[in-house]
Amino acid sequence: DWERLIDWMALNGVTMPLATTGQEAIWQKIWMEHGLSDEQVRSYFTGPAHLGWHRMCNIDGFDGPLPQGWIDSQVELQKKILQRERELNMTPVLPAFSGHVPPQLHEIYPDADITKLNGWGGFEEDCHSWYLHPSDPLFSKVQDLFLARQQEMYGECDVYGIDPFNELDPPSWDQDYLAEASRLTYESIKKYNPEA
Repeated sequence: DWERLIDWMALNGVTMPLATTGQEAIWQKIWMEHGLSDEQVRSYFTGPAHLGWHRMCNIDGFDGPLPQGWIDSQVELQKKILQRERELNMTPVLPAFSGHVPPQLHEIYPDADITKLNGWGGFEEDCHSWYLHPSDPLFSKVQDLFLARQQEMYGECDVYGIDPFNELDPPSWDQDYLAEASRLTYESIKKYNPEA
C-alpha cells in the first residue's frame, strides 16, 4: 500500500511528501537517555491509531502503551518509504522537535520551562500534552539530539515539518510569545543544519 501511494503521489506531481513514520524509535532512545523508563516512554506515546495526533502534540498516552514491535517495524517501513521517495526524486519532509515532551520530563528538569497544554478533542486530562518552550536551553539540546539521530537512521534532510500547536491553545496567544517560539524553534534547527 505504501509503495502504491508513493507512486500515485509521484504521478500526480507531489515532490515534498511528509514522512513522519518511524520517529517514535528515536524519541524512545532520547527520552530514556533523559531518565525515563521504557514503560514511561511507551505509555507517553498513544496507540498506533492515534499517533498522528500524538505527533502533532494533541494527545499523550491514549490507547497506549505503544507496542515495541510496532516501534521497531515502523523504523524498517520508514527506511523503505524514504528509499522509494528518493528514488523518485522526491524531497521527504522529516519531523523536527516541536517542544512536545513527556510529562515526567518536568519532574526530571523542574526548572525547565515546561507547560501542560489545554485539552483536545474531549480527551481526559491525563491525555493532555506538555510543551517545552524553545527559549529553555534544554530545547536546543533535544533538537540537536533528535536531528542527529534522525540523520543517522534515515539520512540527510533539509526540509522539516513542525506543528507545535495543532488545534491547541499555546501557553500564550500574545503575538510576541508566538513569534519568539517560532523564531527560536527555527533557529534551533538552523543551528544543527544551516541548510534547513
